[in-house]
Amino acid sequence: MAFLSFFMVGATPTIDPVETRFRHQISTSKVVYVVLVDPWQKESLKLERLAKIAFIWDNIIWVDVTKPWAKKRWGAGNPMIKSPPATLKYENGRMTEIRRGLNKSFVYLIANLKTTK
Repeated sequence: MAFLSFFMVGATPTIDPVETRFRHQISTSKVVYVVLVDPWQKESLKLERLAKIAFIWDNIIWVDVTKPWAKKRWGAGNPMIKSPPATLKYENGRMTEIRRGLNKSFVYLIANLKTTK
């Protein structure tokens, strides 16, 4: 058991690639759209599917709200975490707009993003 604990103490936590992308993108001066989703929730899955159909999937940072870093960033008790999907607009590293719910998020994204097709 001591052998195992030796390796666990020295282990470094891995950083989620989505978190890395999120941090990098909001540090730029461009507008970034972040969608908070729960991979087990019906509305979140539907929004993801609609974004793929509309060819806007690649222009969005998709954040799984069940990840520890997302809960820490947006707060575990936050309504955006409790009832995804929620769309967040970041400009110059600051959140400037929020849309909650499937319909409001999808219409907002369609109106503001260019398709990748």
